Amino acid sequence: ANELFAKYQANALTNFPDAEVLICTRTGPKTAVMTSLYASKEKANQAMAARKPLLEEVKAKIISINTQEVESYWFG
Repeated sequence: ANELFAKYQANALTNFPDAEVLICTRTGPKTAVMTSLYASKEKANQAMAARKPLLEEVKAKIISINTQEVESYWFG
């Protein structure tokens, strides 16, 4: 998990340039939750397509992935 977490931190902004928010939360020694927010469904779909080859590189180290699409609101 440490290796994948470090790789995400180092590359997320480059790999997902259209994301308005990228959050990676370590939820345990072997688990993490990644949250990405996009301005449009189109931008989110592009990011999902770009994510597929990145996951291929590390899929042997990942037990499961759960992807959800939800409405988000920013209060700030």
